[in-house]
Amino acid sequence: PDSGWARGWDTMVAFAVLVSALQAPIELAFTPADEFGEAYASRGAGSAFLLLERCLIYLVFCADVWVGFHMGFRDHGAIVFDKKVIRKHYLRSRFFFDVAAAAPVLTLPIEFWAAARHAFTGHTPGQGVGQDDRLLMVVAYIRVLQLFKIRTGLHKATVFSELLANNYGTLLTDMIYLLTAFIVLTSWFSCLWFSTMTINTQPDSFEVGFDAVDTDGGWFFGLQHSWLNLDVAADNTDPLVERAIYNWIDSAATTTTMDKLVLYINCFYWASNAGDGYDTKQTAEKMTAIIGQIIISNGFAAFILGSIISALQEFNRGWKKRANYRSKIDAVNEFLNKHHFGEKHKSEVRDFYHSVWLPREMDFTEESLTNELPHYLKDKVMTKITRDVIINSAFFSKYFQDFMERDPDTVVAWVDLVSERVTPKYYIPNQFILREGDKGTDMYILKEGNVAIHKAGVGVVAEIGPGSYFGDVSMLGLGDVRNASIGTLSNVTVYELSKEDFDEIMDSLPEHGTALRTLMESIARGWTVPQD
Repeated sequence: PDSGWARGWDTMVAFAVLVSALQAPIELAFTPADEFGEAYASRGAGSAFLLLERCLIYLVFCADVWVGFHMGFRDHGAIVFDKKVIRKHYLRSRFFFDVAAAAPVLTLPIEFWAAARHAFTGHTPGQGVGQDDRLLMVVAYIRVLQLFKIRTGLHKATVFSELLANNYGTLLTDMIYLLTAFIVLTSWFSCLWFSTMTINTQPDSFEVGFDAVDTDGGWFFGLQHSWLNLDVAADNTDPLVERAIYNWIDSAATTTTMDKLVLYINCFYWASNAGDGYDTKQTAEKMTAIIGQIIISNGFAAFILGSIISALQEFNRGWKKRANYRSKIDAVNEFLNKHHFGEKHKSEVRDFYHSVWLPREMDFTEESLTNELPHYLKDKVMTKITRDVIINSAFFSKYFQDFMERDPDTVVAWVDLVSERVTPKYYIPNQFILREGDKGTDMYILKEGNVAIHKAGVGVVAEIGPGSYFGDVSMLGLGDVRNASIGTLSNVTVYELSKEDFDEIMDSLPEHGTALRTLMESIARGWTVPQD
């Protein structure tokens, strides 16, 4: 997932999602029911580009489903490459949304067939909604399923935004991110607003102004009575808007791409300035000014939203973690750039701050307790936590489950003594806790994270998680050479118990813990334990 190919693919998918999020609702909302096939009637470059663009988006969405089943992912700072785990993770996270977004590809043959018929048989304005138009309108509705890809798009945009932030700063990146989100949401609102205006629109009905409205018809009075067309009665409207509305209503006319663009821009202008009233008295010369005002207005809105989000970050843990990380990493990037570090070293440093520094800074761990709490509270809290870890571990189940029935007092005493002696230790991903062939007698109980067991000449033979243990055979004195290597797959917390502390604990038990030690050694050797 950190390769250049993966980043390029994520960027391409995010861009395809952005195009679909804008294009699918606009085409559906601003195309009259009898003109869905009009784009193919000319058989020109425009219709060819439209089909090619849709095919590319369908191809990207379908290919991304395949990539999802094969691309590794980050988990607690480590990259997971196990194919079975990757498939399970994808099925549980984004699979349903990605398949739903790729489903419109099934309509591609229908779209080709309807488009070809429309292109070769032609379309005569005024003949109403034809069969091909109905088919293409249904296809347009189905194409809205592409919006399910937004979840994946946001996930993949995170990779791109992190890359952008590392090169150009967090502030600029967040401004662009907020501005893009604001434009998309405003565009959706524009499409929804225009769609409500077209309800009850009667073809060839050009009465204008609210005086001509029959209020008994309900809430929706048709496009000819909408705010877009309100000033026509006063002969004070934008000629571009007037022509676009007349072409949209007139069944004998064709709504051109320019007409749809004029209607969309005016609706977007209203939607992005909803609190400032509405005025369509624009001329063709003011088109550039309108677009500029939209950009400036949305830019200020994005700035205001950014300020609000910045304040809310203090109350949201996830936002606060990202804010702290970005604040730190911006300073780190500035330092690394100043000393001309290569991208490989920069990536390694960023990974450390993301996987190690950030959890230590934000997460409350045993290390936080030992550094912050006073001694009398620290011992009580750590003893309780450690007892729970030991009792719920596979080590306790293996060695003490049966002995609890014989001598529960001894087991309880042993657990209490061990909970006072173990030492919490922390490891980052891709570190070795033990190495095969090294000498050592300490035992470890895994509290958090995942590790892999490596055997020389074989590789990874198993992966274990919280509650597991290793090093017990050496601690019991049955050998002092490690027979396997233990490597971390994520941020890991282990509780370490040395052989010296173990021997002292056993000696402090009644009869020096002889019965318990004998039992543990027998279990470790794999012998059958006699039952009393």
